Amino acid sequence: MIGYRDLEKGFKELGLTTQRPVIIHVAQDNFDYVRGGIETLLGALTANVYSIITPAFTYRTMVIPEAGVPNNGITYGTGQQENETVEAFQMTMPADETLGLFPIIFSRLPGVGRSTHPILSFYGIHAMEFLGVQSILEPLTIIEALIDQDGLVVLINTDHTANTSIHLGERLANRRTFIRWAMTPERVVECPNFPGCSSGFGAIAKSLEQYSGTLDLSGLNIKAIPLRDLVSTTRDMILADPNALLCQRPNCERCNALRQSA
Repeated sequence: MIGYRDLEKGFKELGLTTQRPVIIHVAQDNFDYVRGGIETLLGALTANVYSIITPAFTYRTMVIPEAGVPNNGITYGTGQQENETVEAFQMTMPADETLGLFPIIFSRLPGVGRSTHPILSFYGIHAMEFLGVQSILEPLTIIEALIDQDGLVVLINTDHTANTSIHLGERLANRRTFIRWAMTPERVVECPNFPGCSSGFGAIAKSLEQYSGTLDLSGLNIKAIPLRDLVSTTRDMILADPNALLCQRPNCERCNALRQSA
């Protein structure tokens, strides 16, 4: 059983300090092997890190239109049933259940804020300078702001398929993005620069080993990677191979669209 002191010591060993902001991704595990569960994990994290960001994505706001721009990684006209149950984005809307319990518990911390993107919002504590730079036109500017402050990405019991920051490397390599649509209380809005599929991101792991700090604590695997190195490695991989990090699923509309436009 892992306790608070084990986690606090581990975070220190990985170089997590109050001077470096962090974006964190945590698996959907229930963390029964941590004494006190996710709350203990959060306590140790906030004791070592001042500014913390985590995804608060809300896919249930997404609308599939009947028609739209071509080669957009989507089959138009297939969302009749889903569109009937779509929810308008609200700042109080819980993060998508596919992100697990961590964002829900994180959101209850005193002082947590949220960015306003109707699909790709983020929660943050002591992080308004980062959350505030996001716009509906540029959903990944939060990651750029973290890089400017020498930020880290932390992965806990998850791999790079959950690593949102890799999408910024794609963007800097001029990989095309997509358009999606979301329901807001006023109307349906267009959300440009929506990223591609992340199912193939595991292929970057070997290239990041030289930059990654890794810690194993009785079933808890923690990785910490400087965002600057992560994003530049991603960019260089895609510039060298336009199909790098795309998934191999034959029915993946976004990866297929990217292959066609490479």
